[in-house]
Amino acid sequence: MEVTFADSFFKSLKKISKHNTWWFKIYHFLRYDILRLFRNIWQFRKEMFNFHPWDHSFNEAIFKRSLELTANYLEKYGIEMDEMRNKKIKSIKRTIELFDHDINDDFLEQAEEELNIELISKKSFLLDDLTEEEHEINMKLIEKSNKIKEQQWEELWSIIKGHYNKENQAYLFDGSDIRTWWD
Repeated sequence: MEVTFADSFFKSLKKISKHNTWWFKIYHFLRYDILRLFRNIWQFRKEMFNFHPWDHSFNEAIFKRSLELTANYLEKYGIEMDEMRNKKIKSIKRTIELFDHDINDDFLEQAEEELNIELISKKSFLLDDLTEEEHEINMKLIEKSNKIKEQQWEELWSIIKGHYNKENQAYLFDGSDIRTWWD
């Protein structure tokens, strides 16, 4: 049995060896990596400008922005089947929405909307000038907002983690699991 090599095989070997040279690595750095650095700085400029290391919401804002860019990329340039790609995009967008709620801390507004009652506040927060009934209404809203916050936090990490079916010992593909959010 005779083994032969096509001309394209030797061309690919030459290309691989060229990619490992010092001058090609410098060229690649100047041509592609520097441009990507400036594009990333531009895309994350607001998050980097506002970043402070003392609060988790700034970390969430950076993560949220990266997910927005991923979702936009998958929508415009994704090459997967539409059914799979759309499930991923839906999960990513829900994750972005949940991060938004946590960053904006709007759980009390959600509770007010859900219960159809408003938080009762008086002029001074230092003085306890609420009636017993007003205090109960406020406590009901606060408890509901805490419950919503916990539910959304659990949902957020459930989406990122993915849904594992213990019976079949397999992941159910519903678009969740951050490890599948690539093209």
